[in-house]
Amino acid sequence: MKVIRIVVDGQGRSLFGETDVKTELKNFAPPAAPLSVSDFQPASQWGFLSLPVGWDGSWHPTPTRQLIVCLPGQFEITVGNGQSRRFGPGEMVLMEDTQGQGSCYGGGRIT
Repeated sequence: MKVIRIVVDGQGRSLFGETDVKTELKNFAPPAAPLSVSDFQPASQWGFLSLPVGWDGSWHPTPTRQLIVCLPGQFEITVGNGQSRRFGPGEMVLMEDTQGQGSCYGGGRIT
């Protein structure tokens, strides 16, 4: 499975990248049929975040490494090299740009 992520280059600029998450067919929840499962990663905390329509997330580094999963609506992220991507329901992005310029969320385009 491919996961979009945001990383920082040597100049402190945020960039989109991809990482492969390996999954393996496992008998994970018997008696349900086997399904593809990745290795589990430790999580020290988790929470929910709701962005109101029109929210302006000016340039900032992410406060902590985090995985954002879009449920309803959509949002757009612009990274330091000027590339933008829009994310909608079911899509996710792994935010790893905890230093440097950061990224810009939506600029009023969050719907």
